[in-house]
Formats: sequence, structure tokens, C-alpha cells
Amino acid sequence: MQFVRPLVFICLSPVGASAFYYKTEQFAPPSSTQIDLSYTSHLRENVLIETIHKLIQDQSVDESSHIVEIDVSSSSLRDNNLTNLMDDATMAAGPIHLVARCNRLTAQGVSQLIDQILTQSARSKRSKNDDDGGAERPNRIHRRRQKVDVLDIGWNRLGHDAPGSQAFCQALELLIRNVEVCPKVLRLDRSGIGPSVCRAIAKGLMHRVSSPNNDSFCDINPKHDTEESLDGVTKTELQFQPLSLSLSGNSKVGDAGLSALAAAIRTILVTKDTVNKMQYPIFQRLDLCGCSLKDIGVDAFAMAMEKANNRLCVEELDFGANAISDNGAVTLGRVIAQSSCPCIGKLILSGNGKIGDRGAIGLAEAISTGKLRYLELRSCHVQADGAAAIGKAMCVNSGRLEIDLSGNPIGILLGKSKKDGGKYSAGRLKSHASATAVSYMSQGMGFLKKGFKEVGMDTALGVVSGESDDEEEDAMRVAGGLASPTWRCGAKALANAFLDELDKHGHTTRELSIQLGLRHCSLDHGAADALAAMMIAAREHDIDLKLDLCMNMILEDDMIAALEGRQEHNDQLVEMAERHMDARDAMRGAAAKAEAAGQSRETDTVEFDASWDMPINLDIVNDAEWDSGAGAYN
Repeated sequence: MQFVRPLVFICLSPVGASAFYYKTEQFAPPSSTQIDLSYTSHLRENVLIETIHKLIQDQSVDESSHIVEIDVSSSSLRDNNLTNLMDDATMAAGPIHLVARCNRLTAQGVSQLIDQILTQSARSKRSKNDDDGGAERPNRIHRRRQKVDVLDIGWNRLGHDAPGSQAFCQALELLIRNVEVCPKVLRLDRSGIGPSVCRAIAKGLMHRVSSPNNDSFCDINPKHDTEESLDGVTKTELQFQPLSLSLSGNSKVGDAGLSALAAAIRTILVTKDTVNKMQYPIFQRLDLCGCSLKDIGVDAFAMAMEKANNRLCVEELDFGANAISDNGAVTLGRVIAQSSCPCIGKLILSGNGKIGDRGAIGLAEAISTGKLRYLELRSCHVQADGAAAIGKAMCVNSGRLEIDLSGNPIGILLGKSKKDGGKYSAGRLKSHASATAVSYMSQGMGFLKKGFKEVGMDTALGVVSGESDDEEEDAMRVAGGLASPTWRCGAKALANAFLDELDKHGHTTRELSIQLGLRHCSLDHGAADALAAMMIAAREHDIDLKLDLCMNMILEDDMIAALEGRQEHNDQLVEMAERHMDARDAMRGAAAKAEAAGQSRETDTVEFDASWDMPINLDIVNDAEWDSGAGAYN
């Protein structure tokens, strides 16, 4: 059976005519109606409200699960317009998704909106009781499905310096604590809020799940209709519903705001009655991207996570674009690794430039234990050592694993500006040719130096010393787009660690699916060969490995196609893998010979030192020879 999801597209002329049409597409249930009135600031406010009122009245769908999505972003709405809009929206039978970003809303107006939502909920309860004869039956709690499932009021001035900010905090606390009315998704992005709003949210959360007298939990008697449906929602579902909270872009939140949320989580987790009733995570998604977080706030959050006994606290945690360093990443990795079950489903730390190899190694520990399945470390400072640790950790997993290391300096090519004209521009080809010339010139300089040294002319003809030669070679490599020779290729380190781990543990029978993002990582052809060997080894061990290598400009299209697993480029993939394996075997052989030579040299040195330090046995010396020798000096 196919379900039909009607979509409503509204076209408004400058004079305000509401001509619209329906477009039917095949989607999974529940059905929804989309009313998009964003960027309509040219319309008069009364025309906009009347249009929404008419559209909702014309809806013929009368289902409690039918969603009405209203988008009035960037429409210059004021506080009174939003309350009028909510009055009309409550005529819909099902839940509402309201998006009112970037308008002229104030903290006082949003607090009035929240009061309006709470008041309508109370009216609905009273009307329900009147329909049932004015009295509730025992062991039954009447509930209505929350009318606003999504509330997005970001990009409005709601901060502590805005008028009515205190009333807004109080209203927000009341909204959070009431699980029936509180939206499942609450977005307050870039609204100028600070720690005071976080404390209000924290108080609401603690009262929501910690107070034994709170209506957020239903006293379910298993003998009386424990799964009875109440307006489309069972009592079990009403016990606790996770909150998806987005506070991204509020730089005033800081460590103080995160510590307030962490204290609420810790309080919830240490209450035994609360933990026993929890069937869902506390946060479905917690987005604190760009909130000026540092390691202090992360440490407070990690302390709260330590109390998560067999509980998933946060399904998705976004700490991206902050000032978190290796210490914070190591702390998060340690807490996740030591937990008895995954306490964080998805972890996003992208854009924290202070996270390097040490932080990646700490997070790799959590990956190796199977407690962290999704990790984003885009645009950090992870290099070869961190990539190698992650490559090793990937092999000891089972199930699905997603890791994104895009934008990290794990390649040996320096970054290219966007003004160079693309892959086949003159600047790109010149850089590529310079990089190739560097290797030939370095090899030629080595032959010349050797020849001059044999005839004793290594300095007479101005041949530079070793140090200056290295500096010149570094300058040539930079001119050719290559990194310093002291840099290791992170892609090769990752692939070799992956291969070594597979060789150590042999064939695996566990189902493992890996999705690895390496976009814009300055990868060269050697790195592509190493990743090809990684792909072939994964196939041999029944591992589903998918690579994302876009925006690595030096790689040709056919190389990327081969690494993406396209069947028509399979021969090239095998050739690339063989090239890396040959080079890897040669390096291993050379390393083994060097190690053997070093051990032999060390043995000879030890024997020589032992013989040198051995005391002379004077008993075997002839006294006559000694005397004759002594007389020679007389």
C-alpha cells in the first residue's frame, strides 16, 4: 500500500492573491501539508495572516497525525502577528511545525507565544473532561498530542539584554517542564541568548523528569490499559520524550551555559526513580555549535556522562566550531570508551582547530570499543598519527561506522586557493610540473654531490652543505605544492594501520560497514594508491568500505571513480593497490635490513667494548720480557 502525502505550495502575488495548488507525491506516513510563506516581507501583515487562516480552513484532512508545516521566515513579523498566527494554526487537527526565523520577534513576544501554547493546552484538557462528563475515570490520564511539535524562532533578538528576557526565561522553563506541550524540536539559533536561558532549560528538564509529582510521568498501572491510546499517543510514549535542542551560534552561552545543562543531566541520571522510567535519551539532538565552548565546559559535560549507567543520554551531540582542544577530545573519548553502553550516539567536533593527533587518538579508543559509531572531525588538525590510530580502530568494530576526516592536513600537498582556476588551469599544471621536477632535481643533486665528494671538490665549487641543501629542497617542495619532507602522509598511515590490523587478526566474519570521508585533504597519488590497497583488503575480508574523496584536486577523475568502487574502473583500482603493496613490501624489506644491520653493528660494538674493558691477565706476561722492555727506557 502506498501512502499519499499532499504538499501545498503557495504562490503570492504582490497584491496578496492566494493562488495555490496541490502537488501529490509518494511518501511514507504521516502525511503533511507545507505552507511556505517565507520571504514575504513585501506583503501587508494582515494579508499574510488572512492567507494562512484561509489555507488552514480549506484543509480537508482531519487526522490527528496529519502535520501542518508553516514557514514564515524573513517575513518581518512582529509579536502580535505571531500570536494571531498561532490562533489560526490551532484549528489544524494534527501537530504543527512552525518556523519563524529572522523576523522582528522580541523576548516579550515569544514569552506571550509560550503562554498562549500553555493556555490552549489547558483549555483542551478542560474540554476533554467536559466531553467525558466532567470527571476522569480512575487509572486514566487524559492527554492530547502536543500541537506544536517543532518551534523554530532562531535569528530573533531574544538575549539577556533584550526587553522581556526574564519573562522569556520563566516561560521557557514552564514549556520545557511540561512534556505534553513542549515541542519535540526547539531551535533558538543565533538569538543572542546566554547562560541564563541555559539555566532555565536545565531547571525545566530537572522538573520535567525528576519531580515525583510532575505530570510528565504517568503513573501507569499495568492492570488497567497500559497501552491505551490517548489522542494517538499511548501512555507509555508519554512517560518521557527526548528534546531536540539547537542553540548554535550563540557565542554568549560558553562554558557556563554548557555546565548548567550538564548539571541537569547529572541530576537526572543520579535519581534512580527517574532512570528506571526513562525509555528515551534526554536529548535527541543537542546542538551547541559555535557557542564558545572550551575544555572546562566539556569536562563538566563529561562528568555528567559518567553517570550514564546503561543509558543513551544524547543521540546526537554537536560541539563543532568551538575552542575545544586535545584535552577536551581525550576526555570525551575516555568517558565514551569506559561507559558500559554508548552514552552518545553521534559526536560532531568539526571546526575545532585545536584538536590534533592526541585528541584523535583519544577518540579512536572510543571507536575501538564500539561505543562510538559516528564521528565528525572535519577541519581540525589531525595528521598522520591520529589518522593511523583511527585506521587501526576501524578494524576491531562490527556493524555500521561513519567517520569524517575531511579538511584535515593528512595529505602531503599544500592547500590550493580557489583562485588557481581548477585542476587543468595553467597554475595547477605548473604546480604539478614543479612537484615532479622537485623529485628529479633532488635525485640529480644527490649524484652531483657524490661525484664532487669523491674527487674532494664538495665545497671548492660551491656545493652547498647538507643543512642548506635541505632548506633549498624544502623551498622547492613548497613551490611545487608539496609539504615539508618531515610530514608523514596521513592517508598512507591510516591505510597501513588498517592493513596491519587486518593482517594481525586475519579474516573476519563480522559484518562491518565503514563510510570514511576524506574530502579536501590534500591527497596525492601515493595516498590514492594506499587507499586503493585499503579498498581491496576490505573486499577480501567482506568489509563494506565507502570513501568520499571529493575536492582533492590533484587526483584524476578516474582515480576517484576507482576508489568509489565503480565496476568499470576495477582494473585501475587493482593496479593502484598493487603499486602501493609493492612499495610497502620494499619499505618493509629495507627496514628489516636496516634493523638487522643495526643489531649486527650493536653486537660488534658490544663485543669490542667488552674486550676493551677486559682486564689484562698479568700472570701470562713474562717477567724477563717485562724487564727487557723496561730497560729499553733506561
